[in-house]
Amino acid sequence: MLQEFSRVSGHLLTIYKLPMPSFALLRHAYSVYRKLGRAEFWDLVQILLASSQNFVDARFQSEKVKALFTPWGFHLDNGPDVSGGAAFPYLEVPLDYMNGLAFSTGGVGKLMDAMIATIRAKGGEVVLGKAATSIPVEQGRAAGVVLADGTRLSAGKAVIANVTPPKLFGPLVAEQVVPASFMRKVRGFRYGAATMMVHLALDGPVPWMAGEHLSKCSYVHVAPYSEDVSRAYQESLLGYLPKSPLLVIGQSSRLDKSRAPEGKETLWVQVRAVPPVPKGDAAGELTSTDWEVLREPYAERVLNKIESYAPGFKERILAMKVLAPPDMEKDNPNLVGGDSVSGSHHLDQHFMFRPFAGWSRYRTPVKNLYMIGQSTWPGAGLSAASGYLLGKELAK
Repeated sequence: MLQEFSRVSGHLLTIYKLPMPSFALLRHAYSVYRKLGRAEFWDLVQILLASSQNFVDARFQSEKVKALFTPWGFHLDNGPDVSGGAAFPYLEVPLDYMNGLAFSTGGVGKLMDAMIATIRAKGGEVVLGKAATSIPVEQGRAAGVVLADGTRLSAGKAVIANVTPPKLFGPLVAEQVVPASFMRKVRGFRYGAATMMVHLALDGPVPWMAGEHLSKCSYVHVAPYSEDVSRAYQESLLGYLPKSPLLVIGQSSRLDKSRAPEGKETLWVQVRAVPPVPKGDAAGELTSTDWEVLREPYAERVLNKIESYAPGFKERILAMKVLAPPDMEKDNPNLVGGDSVSGSHHLDQHFMFRPFAGWSRYRTPVKNLYMIGQSTWPGAGLSAASGYLLGKELAK
């Protein structure tokens, strides 16, 4: 598979840097068809449409090898049985195997600092900590942004909103200034299952039972197998707290010593996935449906799952901070219902259908107003690709 990947991955990755849809995309597809030939070209198309479970079943026998791939689809709200879920695991696993998993030394905030420094070096201004309350529209054009203190920032060429559509149209842009047909699409934008975060300070590394080598990995999935991931996904979709959720565990301080005091560790646990509004517990143990009540006891279930793979882990916990789905949305309004990827990536809401059909090129019915971010093509992640693609378009 790695030999195949080396031939086709560049062609596949290029798709995520092209406007969707576009003549550039058609030209690229034709070029790939010529280079790979008909059979391998359609094999590549099939990967974009397949579920991660079908993908691994067709290629591997070992359940352990399959389990290396299927959790990655879950990162984009694609359970193992969801069509279109194979593309991300197909890209992510070989790339990480060959290159390692990249992250920012000193924390992801360093990435933000670099972006702000670049803007300021170009003569731009960055304003932080002030809420935007509206985007006034005058003569069909976005005129600027109004802040909570009444300050109005005027727009010249564009207002670019990194805001998920249901939080942009209605809360910031008056519904009356956009067509009713467009607002129907906005209201129909679909969010996926929620995420819960557990942040920990530890008195030493996680004592993984599988071996010390695991403590040297920055990223660990605890599923453990595809069947478990599928069950957790279905339980969350049905509104139940998963009996055994998929855990994505970040051990960045194991590789980046600047993230913790000497001899200590930081750990974050992404709990995938949980229902934004629970209606029950798949394990039948928790009776509340209020995240204010559920936050700590469900976090205890998460800690117990890690403990079963790392005996003695809980004894090393010095401090803990739990962010339930409502906390996620409070911190970042784009994470509606705690959906960490700002909208489901199922096929009917991805590629040229993201955020919705006819509006995948970042424009809106309001002149001068553009939308970017995870809710737009190419979707979730830290690639900044939506802003890059729009920037190229505006630069013309």
